[in-house]
Amino acid sequence: PLTPAQVLWINMVTVSTLGLALAFEPAERNIMNHRPRSPKEALLSGFFVWRVLMVSVLMMIGGLGLFLWEQHIGVSTETARTMAVNAIVMSEMFYLINSRHTFASVLHLEGLTGNRYVLLAIAACLLLQIAYTHLPTMQSIFNSTDLTMLQWCKSIAAGLMVFCVIEIEKSVIRHTRLASVVTSA
Repeated sequence: PLTPAQVLWINMVTVSTLGLALAFEPAERNIMNHRPRSPKEALLSGFFVWRVLMVSVLMMIGGLGLFLWEQHIGVSTETARTMAVNAIVMSEMFYLINSRHTFASVLHLEGLTGNRYVLLAIAACLLLQIAYTHLPTMQSIFNSTDLTMLQWCKSIAAGLMVFCVIEIEKSVIRHTRLASVVTSA
């Protein structure tokens, strides 16, 4: 459903803003309680492969699902694409917050606001998305269109879905025997 230029936009805007923010993230408090990773071990453990796949599928469900739903109710292809792009970028913004702690919840003041670089990156990314969506120059380059407040809310809700599912997954890991399996892997 996305054009190559729109995929490029997603990559450029998220890498240049959101990707850089994690470089300034301090280590989790209990990091020294985890066993060190063996140098012979793969860089991505089974858990992290699972997390990457799960988040990718969730983002795909949000973006593609929103695109298909909007097409089904008669919205133009350009509007549905604009909503899908925004849904994917919103998903990445919400996942950036999730990523601040691998297993611990971020549903507290420090978890949500504890890294000013993350907040600045999200603000910059939001401004770029608003420009992508509403500036005529960007619309002509990327074939995007203006969105209504309801359409913005749907795109944000798709991103929020990713956030909620990841927080639920973390809770399940923390409150079951999976915690010892995942942290020792």
